[in-house]
Amino acid sequence: MRDFLTGHLVHVVALATLISRLGDIGTTFLVTPTLKVEANPIVRRFGWRYAFATAAIALIPYYSIHGGVVVLTVSLLIAASNASEAMLARFMGEEKYAALNREAIQKMSVAAGLSFLCLPAFFYLTLGLIISLLFPVSIDSWGFDIAMGTVMCAVALLIFYPIRFFSERRLLVRANGTPENSN
Repeated sequence: MRDFLTGHLVHVVALATLISRLGDIGTTFLVTPTLKVEANPIVRRFGWRYAFATAAIALIPYYSIHGGVVVLTVSLLIAASNASEAMLARFMGEEKYAALNREAIQKMSVAAGLSFLCLPAFFYLTLGLIISLLFPVSIDSWGFDIAMGTVMCAVALLIFYPIRFFSERRLLVRANGTPENSN
Protein backbone atom coordinates (compact mmCIF):
# COMPACT_ATOMS: atom_id res chain seq x y z
CA MET A 1 0.00 0.00 0.00
CA ARG A 2 2.79 2.40 0.94
CA ASP A 3 4.53 1.71 -2.38
CA PHE A 4 1.32 2.47 -4.25
CA LEU A 5 0.79 5.74 -2.37
CA THR A 6 4.37 6.92 -2.79
CA GLY A 7 4.28 5.87 -6.44
CA HIS A 8 1.26 8.11 -6.94
CA LEU A 9 2.24 10.77 -4.44
CA VAL A 10 1.24 13.75 -6.58
CA HIS A 11 -2.29 12.35 -6.97
CA VAL A 12 -2.49 11.49 -3.25
CA VAL A 13 -1.43 15.01 -2.24
CA ALA A 14 -3.85 16.55 -4.79
CA LEU A 15 -6.73 14.43 -3.47
CA ALA A 16 -5.83 15.21 0.16
CA THR A 17 -5.60 18.91 -0.74
CA LEU A 18 -9.03 18.78 -2.39
CA ILE A 19 -10.47 17.04 0.69
CA SER A 20 -8.87 19.66 2.95
CA ARG A 21 -10.29 22.53 0.86
CA LEU A 22 -13.74 20.93 0.91
CA GLY A 23 -13.30 20.47 4.68
CA ASP A 24 -12.56 24.18 5.04
CA ILE A 25 -15.55 25.10 2.88
CA GLY A 26 -17.84 22.58 4.61
CA THR A 27 -16.91 23.65 8.13
CA THR A 28 -17.32 27.29 7.11
CA PHE A 29 -20.85 26.44 5.97
CA LEU A 30 -21.58 24.68 9.27
CA VAL A 31 -20.57 27.78 11.20
CA THR A 32 -21.90 30.52 8.94
CA PRO A 33 -24.20 29.52 6.05
CA THR A 34 -24.72 33.17 5.05
CA LEU A 35 -21.09 34.11 5.83
CA LYS A 36 -22.11 36.62 8.54
CA VAL A 37 -19.25 35.55 10.81
CA GLU A 38 -16.73 34.59 8.11
CA ALA A 39 -13.33 36.05 8.99
CA ASN A 40 -11.99 36.14 5.43
CA PRO A 41 -13.25 39.41 3.90
CA ILE A 42 -12.68 38.11 0.35
CA VAL A 43 -14.97 35.12 0.91
CA ARG A 44 -17.50 37.35 2.70
CA ARG A 45 -17.49 39.74 -0.27
CA PHE A 46 -17.65 37.23 -3.13
CA GLY A 47 -19.65 34.49 -1.43
CA TRP A 48 -19.97 30.76 -1.87
CA ARG A 49 -19.08 30.66 -5.57
CA TYR A 50 -15.70 32.09 -4.73
CA ALA A 51 -15.32 29.73 -1.76
CA PHE A 52 -15.97 26.72 -3.99
CA ALA A 53 -13.66 28.12 -6.68
CA THR A 54 -10.83 27.98 -4.14
CA ALA A 55 -11.07 24.19 -4.35
CA ALA A 56 -9.20 24.55 -7.65
CA ILE A 57 -5.99 25.11 -5.67
CA ALA A 58 -6.08 21.35 -5.15
CA LEU A 59 -4.34 21.30 -8.55
CA ILE A 60 -1.22 22.95 -7.10
CA PRO A 61 0.50 19.60 -6.40
CA TYR A 62 0.63 18.99 -10.16
CA TYR A 63 2.74 22.14 -10.44
CA SER A 64 4.61 21.79 -7.14
CA ILE A 65 4.06 18.89 -4.77
CA HIS A 66 5.69 20.91 -2.00
CA GLY A 67 3.31 23.82 -2.64
CA GLY A 68 0.47 21.30 -2.45
CA VAL A 69 1.62 20.13 0.98
CA VAL A 70 1.70 23.76 2.17
CA VAL A 71 -1.88 24.34 0.94
CA LEU A 72 -2.97 21.00 2.41
CA THR A 73 -1.56 21.99 5.81
CA VAL A 74 -3.16 25.45 5.81
CA SER A 75 -6.55 24.10 4.75
CA LEU A 76 -6.56 21.32 7.35
CA LEU A 77 -5.68 23.73 10.15
CA ILE A 78 -8.33 26.26 9.08
CA ALA A 79 -10.94 23.50 8.77
CA ALA A 80 -10.06 22.32 12.29
CA SER A 81 -10.37 25.87 13.59
CA ASN A 82 -13.77 26.26 11.91
CA ALA A 83 -14.93 22.89 13.22
CA SER A 84 -14.19 23.97 16.78
CA GLU A 85 -16.85 26.68 16.41
CA ALA A 86 -19.45 24.54 14.64
CA MET A 87 -21.22 23.09 17.67
CA LEU A 88 -21.99 26.44 19.26
CA ALA A 89 -22.87 28.09 15.95
CA ARG A 90 -25.23 25.29 14.93
CA PHE A 91 -26.84 25.13 18.38
CA MET A 92 -27.44 28.88 18.57
CA GLY A 93 -28.11 29.50 14.91
CA GLU A 94 -26.03 31.81 12.79
CA GLU A 95 -27.87 35.01 13.71
CA LYS A 96 -27.58 34.46 17.46
CA TYR A 97 -23.99 33.31 17.08
CA ALA A 98 -23.18 36.48 15.11
CA ALA A 99 -24.95 38.57 17.76
CA LEU A 100 -22.94 36.86 20.49
CA ASN A 101 -19.71 37.67 18.61
CA ARG A 102 -20.79 41.30 18.16
CA GLU A 103 -21.65 41.59 21.85
CA ALA A 104 -18.24 40.21 22.86
CA ILE A 105 -16.49 42.57 20.44
CA GLN A 106 -18.51 45.49 21.79
CA LYS A 107 -17.86 44.76 25.46
CA MET A 108 -14.17 43.80 25.28
CA SER A 109 -11.28 46.17 25.09
CA VAL A 110 -9.39 46.17 21.81
CA ALA A 111 -6.34 44.66 23.51
CA ALA A 112 -8.29 41.82 25.13
CA GLY A 113 -10.38 41.09 22.04
CA LEU A 114 -7.40 40.96 19.70
CA SER A 115 -5.40 38.92 22.20
CA PHE A 116 -8.09 36.25 22.46
CA LEU A 117 -8.73 36.18 18.72
CA CYS A 118 -5.06 35.99 17.79
CA LEU A 119 -4.00 33.52 20.47
CA PRO A 120 -4.58 30.44 18.26
CA ALA A 121 -2.39 32.04 15.59
CA PHE A 122 0.48 32.33 18.04
CA PHE A 123 0.13 28.64 18.91
CA TYR A 124 0.14 27.73 15.19
CA LEU A 125 3.15 29.98 14.67
CA THR A 126 4.98 28.30 17.55
CA LEU A 127 4.16 24.86 16.14
CA GLY A 128 5.41 25.87 12.70
CA LEU A 129 8.67 27.16 14.13
CA ILE A 130 9.16 24.00 16.22
CA ILE A 131 8.53 21.80 13.18
CA SER A 132 11.07 23.81 11.20
CA LEU A 133 13.62 23.27 14.00
CA LEU A 134 12.97 19.53 14.38
CA PHE A 135 12.98 18.59 10.72
CA PRO A 136 15.78 19.24 8.26
CA VAL A 137 15.04 22.64 6.84
CA SER A 138 15.58 22.71 3.14
CA ILE A 139 13.29 24.20 0.57
CA ASP A 140 12.33 20.74 -0.72
CA SER A 141 11.66 18.85 2.53
CA TRP A 142 8.29 17.73 3.84
CA GLY A 143 9.04 19.17 7.27
CA PHE A 144 9.67 22.56 5.70
CA ASP A 145 6.41 22.32 3.75
CA ILE A 146 4.36 21.45 6.83
CA ALA A 147 6.13 24.13 8.87
CA MET A 148 5.45 26.73 6.15
CA GLY A 149 1.79 25.71 5.93
CA THR A 150 1.44 26.01 9.69
CA VAL A 151 3.12 29.43 9.70
CA MET A 152 0.98 30.57 6.75
CA CYS A 153 -2.15 29.52 8.64
CA ALA A 154 -0.99 31.64 11.58
CA VAL A 155 -0.32 34.60 9.29
CA ALA A 156 -3.78 34.27 7.71
CA LEU A 157 -5.40 34.31 11.15
CA LEU A 158 -3.28 37.27 12.21
CA ILE A 159 -4.51 39.15 9.14
CA PHE A 160 -8.17 38.10 8.91
CA TYR A 161 -9.14 38.04 12.59
CA PRO A 162 -8.14 41.66 13.30
CA ILE A 163 -9.83 42.76 10.06
CA ARG A 164 -13.02 41.05 11.20
CA PHE A 165 -12.69 42.46 14.72
CA PHE A 166 -12.25 46.05 13.57
CA SER A 167 -14.95 45.73 10.89
CA GLU A 168 -17.44 44.61 13.53
CA ARG A 169 -16.37 47.38 15.93
CA ARG A 170 -16.74 49.95 13.17
CA LEU A 171 -20.27 48.71 12.42
CA LEU A 172 -21.14 48.79 16.12
CA VAL A 173 -19.86 52.36 16.46
CA ARG A 174 -21.98 53.43 13.48
CA ALA A 175 -25.05 51.74 14.92
CA ASN A 176 -24.71 52.51 18.63
CA GLY A 177 -22.08 55.16 19.14
CA THR A 178 -18.90 54.10 20.93
CA PRO A 179 -18.35 50.49 22.02
CA GLU A 180 -18.90 49.87 25.74
CA ASN A 181 -15.19 49.27 26.25
CA SER A 182 -13.21 51.35 23.77
CA ASN A 183 -9.78 50.86 25.38
